[in-house]
Amino acid sequence: MVLGGFSVLGDPVLSPLDTAELKEIEDKLLAQRKEIVRSRAKKATTSSWLNRFINGGHELKHEAFLVYWLSRYVFNDGGIIHRPVFSIAIHLARGTRIALAPAVLSSVYNDLGALKKATVDSNQLESSSVAVSDLAIRSPFQLVQVWAWERFSDLRPENPNHLNNGEPRMARWDKVDSRGVENLRKVLDLATEEFLWRTYALDVVENWHLPKYYPPKEMWVSVGPDSDDELQSFLRCLRFSKLVGLLGTMELYFPHRVAMQFGCDQDLPCYVKQPNNNSDIAWKHYTKEIKNVKLYLPCRLSEADVSTKYIKWWKKSLSSLKDANEAASPQKKKAKSIVDDRLVLMANQSPVPPGCPPECNDKKAGDPMDEDDKLTISEFLRRYKKHKNVEIIEDGDSEKLSGQVPNLESKIAGERSFCTKKSDKDIESIVGNECASSSSLFGR
Repeated sequence: MVLGGFSVLGDPVLSPLDTAELKEIEDKLLAQRKEIVRSRAKKATTSSWLNRFINGGHELKHEAFLVYWLSRYVFNDGGIIHRPVFSIAIHLARGTRIALAPAVLSSVYNDLGALKKATVDSNQLESSSVAVSDLAIRSPFQLVQVWAWERFSDLRPENPNHLNNGEPRMARWDKVDSRGVENLRKVLDLATEEFLWRTYALDVVENWHLPKYYPPKEMWVSVGPDSDDELQSFLRCLRFSKLVGLLGTMELYFPHRVAMQFGCDQDLPCYVKQPNNNSDIAWKHYTKEIKNVKLYLPCRLSEADVSTKYIKWWKKSLSSLKDANEAASPQKKKAKSIVDDRLVLMANQSPVPPGCPPECNDKKAGDPMDEDDKLTISEFLRRYKKHKNVEIIEDGDSEKLSGQVPNLESKIAGERSFCTKKSDKDIESIVGNECASSSSLFGR
């Protein structure tokens, strides 16, 4: 929404062409594509498509341009003009708003999942059936790169472009020279306070329009069907959903896992039931009407942190890890030495989201604190830096630290999921009572 200017609101990308006139236009575009395939080109590439329409006064020039733009910059299919974008282009040419943002993000998530799987497979098997270098990334991965540039100062090019009025944020980084980084993993692991959680809220970019959901002072606003698009869009970004992709793919969206990007304190993410539904039902949930919701907007310069429950969970988990790893056999430790070394660096440098001191405002008066509870994050890190073997395993849909107290995550997450500075009553007034967890804004 911010980087590419893609709309969160509007009709789905799978909207059919429901009139004879629109279907006739699609047939004409398909005929043009077929002629390119039958020519010497053999393939309807984006370049051959552009050459076909660029110089002529074709009646479908507007639709053809949108087909080109969608195929090359939005839903990249290896430089090929593919049929699914035709209906989107026809709708856009007639002024119909299409919600491109969830479909684009769905494709990015899908490729990230495929990339992760290929990476894991290549590390586990000497001769993996799928090499990472052979993996076809078809989503606009430049969004991932620019996302990192915006938040990691050590990765960011030194001379971004001047942003003109009305341009999306991505225009700052068009054709700029990237900075050479010798060790990317080290930059990511050591970012700490340099990582910017809310980079779009900073008024440091000339001609950048600060949206209404980044107010100079904290405030409560009422959001309903008659609210402007900015608030409607932001509230939709706070809601768990299934993102419907162009080719019927669906990816889960968990905003409560990154609460600090929305200016809220990070707690243990609650479990959200994942409904097994089709694209039509998923879209109806995504577009569910927002009625008379009271939304809390933190100050755009406020710095979120982590809850007391989060830091306690981390301490108990790390303590359990120490006991488990001390009991591990020497052979097992040696087999996992490569993985453990990397995870130890991550754990030692950042046991909580970078730059976030523990939030203790909701601790009850008279609640005794043990010695560890009195430590700052830096002191806590130094104290636990001696632990050499940390293992992270995947369990279900979340990553957990092995050796932790059974069901600790789900027990704590059920009590409160975020926004420790607000009462449960206040939070319920924001989102109603739709979440399985009793007080999770993002889950709801």
